[in-house]
Amino acid sequence: MRTKLTILAILMGFCLTANAGNVTKTYDLTFNGIEVSNKFDIQLIKADSHSVTVEVDSEYAPYLSVTTEAGILKVSFKKLPVKMRIMKDSFKLTVRTPLINFIDLSGACKLTCTDEFELGMNNFRATISGASTVNTLKIKTIDASVKLSGNSRVFIDGEFADFEAKVEGASKLTFNGRASDFDAEVIASSELTATGTLDDVSIDVKGASKAELVGQGIELDAEVGGASRLTAEEFPVTNAKVEAKGASSVTVDASASLKADVSGASSCKYRDRAGIRLNPAVSGGGTFKTL
Repeated sequence: MRTKLTILAILMGFCLTANAGNVTKTYDLTFNGIEVSNKFDIQLIKADSHSVTVEVDSEYAPYLSVTTEAGILKVSFKKLPVKMRIMKDSFKLTVRTPLINFIDLSGACKLTCTDEFELGMNNFRATISGASTVNTLKIKTIDASVKLSGNSRVFIDGEFADFEAKVEGASKLTFNGRASDFDAEVIASSELTATGTLDDVSIDVKGASKAELVGQGIELDAEVGGASRLTAEEFPVTNAKVEAKGASSVTVDASASLKADVSGASSCKYRDRAGIRLNPAVSGGGTFKTL
């Protein structure tokens, strides 16, 4: 009897070992964008040709779906049993492509990239949600749009003619580079840090959010409300237009003109420049003064 139990234990141990471990799959697909859900660690590599390599636990391999649709690589798990939907560990995904102009990440994905993509006249779009992160995405293109939500984190380094960002849901965007037109909406306890040369900036900061501008620009049009803060005293511009309401605060540096509408318990502080034209409108308990 003891011998039979020993043999059974050995066989069970062998089965557990065989079922454990990872499965690696490689795909030869053509695409110019990626859409990934579930918990993947993604390595994005600029290459002369396309290739996709996925490494997952053998238990998850039967549910893995890797397809392309309208030029978009889609990676996810289909029909996962309920007990497998909460993933303790991340799976590995390596993506090689000459071009990337669309990224959609959800479900705690993490994307890492050390290469720079020059897209020419191709637009770039990214939607990052569900506590996903991107670090660092280097892009040069004419037009780019980035949307963050659900406590996501994104680092972008690049050059753009037009750059548009929407940051919400306790997310954070860190931008470094250059943009002729920089348009940002930062809401719902989110953060934006933008460093570089941003010629024409339009920014809306609301809902207990924070934004910081560092570098230089020409025009600044800012609307700040709801206990939010815009810090831009290290971002000199020629002309600035500021609307601060609720219990918000703004600091700004304009050399030629500053138009400010300050209301409620808000404040606007500005760097005192010789010859600056001031046009303040202060109401309620608002304050308007020099730094």
